[in-house]
Amino acid sequence: MEQKIKAQLFTEDQIFKDTAEVPVDMDFMLPDYCPDVVKILKCRAKVHISAQTVSGGTVTPEGTVTVSVLYADENNRIFAFSQGFPFAKSFETGAPAEEITPECHARVEYMNCRAVTGRKIDVHGAVELCLCVTARRSLEILADYDDTQLELRRTTVPATTPMGSAQKYVAIEDEIAVGAGQPAICSLLRYSAEPLVTESKLLNGKNIVKGELGLWLLYAPREGKPQSVRATLPFSQLIEVPGATDECTCNATACVAAMEIKSKIGADGEARSFTVNGKLLVCSKAYCDKEITVVTDAYSRKCETEADVQEVNLRRMSRVLEESCRCRAVLEFPNGSPSEVLDLCCEVQNATAVCGENDITVSGTVMAALLVCNEKGMPEYYEKPIEFSCKYAVQVSENASCKPAVTVKNCSYSLDEGKAEIRIELCIRAAVMVTYHCRVVADLSTCPDRPLEQKDRGAMTLYFASAGESVWDIARKYRAGGAEITALNDVEEGLTENKMLMIPMM
Repeated sequence: MEQKIKAQLFTEDQIFKDTAEVPVDMDFMLPDYCPDVVKILKCRAKVHISAQTVSGGTVTPEGTVTVSVLYADENNRIFAFSQGFPFAKSFETGAPAEEITPECHARVEYMNCRAVTGRKIDVHGAVELCLCVTARRSLEILADYDDTQLELRRTTVPATTPMGSAQKYVAIEDEIAVGAGQPAICSLLRYSAEPLVTESKLLNGKNIVKGELGLWLLYAPREGKPQSVRATLPFSQLIEVPGATDECTCNATACVAAMEIKSKIGADGEARSFTVNGKLLVCSKAYCDKEITVVTDAYSRKCETEADVQEVNLRRMSRVLEESCRCRAVLEFPNGSPSEVLDLCCEVQNATAVCGENDITVSGTVMAALLVCNEKGMPEYYEKPIEFSCKYAVQVSENASCKPAVTVKNCSYSLDEGKAEIRIELCIRAAVMVTYHCRVVADLSTCPDRPLEQKDRGAMTLYFASAGESVWDIARKYRAGGAEITALNDVEEGLTENKMLMIPMM
């Protein structure tokens, strides 16, 4: 009796990708403790996605755009004020909620502001949201068919089976003190928060994720020039990933979902530390490397067959790239050399990766910003986009791809005759995925009521094969047994020379 043996093949496919614009239009009044605006130096914005709700086929990212206005008062002192703008944007994906993983990334398209009066700020800008939805799919395929008249062509393909994904928030609560020789805090001017995953491993089906949150703070004292404070806050989280085992590999990423930094007044009435209250979103995906045997073709030697053949893409995590990259550029001051530099801030704007045959090139843009005082003691703000491109010798397949996470590890500058040379060190981390395109037989049925023509079939046929032909294609043409042809003629599957073959037909 004929018996089919089926197997499950799991794939992870992108089923939805779209972008949407979120306009940011608002005005706000400065609080009483802020002096009047005389000169706006810079309007900056940070986007934090705090939640992604899934309801039916609708995915709704929610978050906050925090607009910060850096300005100078009539005495050329520097101040800053921030205002939050909450948003929610719905995407109709048409995908069922089961076993999907939404990923939303945001970037600021532009942000402009003007002082309507000394106390009223008008802000106009836009944020672009990009939503990608992937789904874990199960495909039932043919593994074997117990029929002596069937010929099955099998091959083994490397694949990474997506076992599951999970997300979890990590609370960040800490206190950062200013240096012993630094003055007390008057107000926070800006901050940069860069999370970096340093370790991701599985233990008893749970993903142990460790990392560091790099914080760069710039504050204004009551008197004197702005001061900077740097700190590194460790974080760790235990994430239960459905279906993951200790043999799997987990790729973990982290991003800032919320961040609030305030100065803390001590018992002496002075603020000499900052309280940090934030939330990181840690995303974990588990993959298990397997060698999967699939049936790619089939035929019967006695009758016609009907096959359900499908094209699938199998992905495998090749490696995790962890590298550093350095770049530099020169910024020219149009108004002459500054008397002093108050702050250097560098933030990654974008990053992409191109996988070659023997290397991976990661490139993108870092926005470098310098806050300086000119020769008259007036504050000025300069920006320069700095391109970076670093190539790493890595043996990868031509179908490899990766999405790099790039963070700023360090930045410095040196002044020379109206110019500043800016040096930046970056940390790069990326999971390199290789895609294999595979043709598989999902189902097969024999048709006994449609037998093959047996008339004029002898016991043996001679065939003059050319180099490059395959035994399988020849056997299929004559509806003969491939194993019998290779054994009778002492040849391999792929013929390397012209040869006369004896083909048994019975």
